[in-house]
Amino acid sequence: MILFSLEVLCKCQFRRLRLIYTINTGANKMALQFPAVVRKETEVDLVWCLIGQSQVARDMRTFVTRAAGSSSTVLLLGETGSGKDHLAELINRCGVQEGYGGNFVTVDCGSVTEDLWESVMFGHAQGAFTDAHKAKTGLLEVADGGTLFFDEIGNMSLPLQARLLRIVEKKSYRPLGSNKEMVPHFRVVVATNANLREAVSKGTFRPDLYHRINVLRYVVPPLRARLEDIPLLAEYFLRSLDLSKSIRPSAMVTLMAYNWPGNVRELRNVMEGAAFNSDEDSEIEGKHIRSCFEEPTEEFVDLWGTGGAQLPTYEELQRRYFKECVCRTGGNGRHISSITQLTPRVLLSRLEEFGLHEIAESLRIEG
Repeated sequence: MILFSLEVLCKCQFRRLRLIYTINTGANKMALQFPAVVRKETEVDLVWCLIGQSQVARDMRTFVTRAAGSSSTVLLLGETGSGKDHLAELINRCGVQEGYGGNFVTVDCGSVTEDLWESVMFGHAQGAFTDAHKAKTGLLEVADGGTLFFDEIGNMSLPLQARLLRIVEKKSYRPLGSNKEMVPHFRVVVATNANLREAVSKGTFRPDLYHRINVLRYVVPPLRARLEDIPLLAEYFLRSLDLSKSIRPSAMVTLMAYNWPGNVRELRNVMEGAAFNSDEDSEIEGKHIRSCFEEPTEEFVDLWGTGGAQLPTYEELQRRYFKECVCRTGGNGRHISSITQLTPRVLLSRLEEFGLHEIAESLRIEG
């Protein structure tokens, strides 16, 4: 039965969790491959970026490590809630040995107005304008030796894009009212959930700026693309609340059947809500998880049936499950086998059994 298969998967993940993951004031063993700075208690909120045994999670850790050792501009793309800002700060934290581990300065591209840009970014000297009673340090100077993170760059107006282009290219400036040229040493990281290529074609984003920031490009994967990491992440978020509760496999089934449109941010909030809903219970059950979702929710439609009001047949449920596995893994046979806990031979047999002949054939060709 498909629910049984999911529970077996959850239990296997829990056993693996006990072996490879330990909570110790917010640190975990997977952080050991990164500089020691990421293991400080003050950076607990960043640690989740390192958690996971999926290929997607391993690729993420590899990118962070390599980007941290480079001074090149980083472009982070991905859906809302996928953790782009966390990855940006983690890159900064891991860049200590390369001279880019100083201050992490965030610029909300949608909130800085054109008339305040120079003052905010460059700062100003005393007496630079009427109300400049004392000198002010700009964000570029604050970011010296660290990282300047431009969040949601797709929200930036065209005039500000032109000014940002100069910063990215020259990395030099003069504070308002000063003749002194400042040359700070910082890394630039930009992030957006917008399709910048489409914005360029529509004329709402400068092509020269796009090509200038599109250097170290990384698409932060959505949570639905790393299904097998959900048990580890859910357990971590629960422990980060400093609660001695456990998660029943039935609750994990609910977590893994959900599509997570809000990605990791939504998972973290759901775990906090489920812990509250469980009250004095020592275990979090499926009902505690489901109460955090709106009912009925379209996010369960693909697997469980319209709004969950009428369950599909056993055969149809398994068919949907295997199709969803293929969708989430991009058709990677080994990845699907890992998720389903089935050998490649049995997996092909199951796909054929439920009429997924084309998928089975593609995996057979893949080898």
